[in-house]
Amino acid sequence: SDGLTFNGLLGTYYDQNNTPRAYFTGNTLERFDSQVNFNWGGGRPAMGFGTDDFSVIWQGRIEIEQTGDYQFSTLSDDGIRLSVDGNVLIDNFTDHAPRRDTSASINLQAGEFYEIRMEFYERGGGAVAQLEWDGPTFIRQVIPAANLSFICQPPEPEPCESGEFETNGLRG
Repeated sequence: SDGLTFNGLLGTYYDQNNTPRAYFTGNTLERFDSQVNFNWGGGRPAMGFGTDDFSVIWQGRIEIEQTGDYQFSTLSDDGIRLSVDGNVLIDNFTDHAPRRDTSASINLQAGEFYEIRMEFYERGGGAVAQLEWDGPTFIRQVIPAANLSFICQPPEPEPCESGEFETNGLRG
């Protein structure tokens, strides 16, 4: 990879401007979360956020150490959606009390990285977001930080305007 690799997933937190159901809008905060293992209760996910009406997208990669069948689980209050390699495995984008949702088994290959994305929203009351898995040799657990990563890519250089060229930092 040509970028910097961080353990955990990139979490983009949206304050929704305190507007109910305006998911993934408003002011944002980005941070790296080593795991998705949050029980905010009636609290707020970060300074400047309300205790209700916020949403989060976590994204990155998951590394598989052993080939076999895996199941993913989420524990959420409220809505949750989980995709692995672009395939939606869990889709419970509804208001609900703390609830565990579990995917069907999928076969994953050792040494491979798979794209992972989890979308979450909090509408009211308590707030819980947890991402778990079970695999060929272990029972359900929160996915360890060592298996999660995010690559920050350097920005693309800005192209010069048509017909212009640079010489020693000067345009002519």
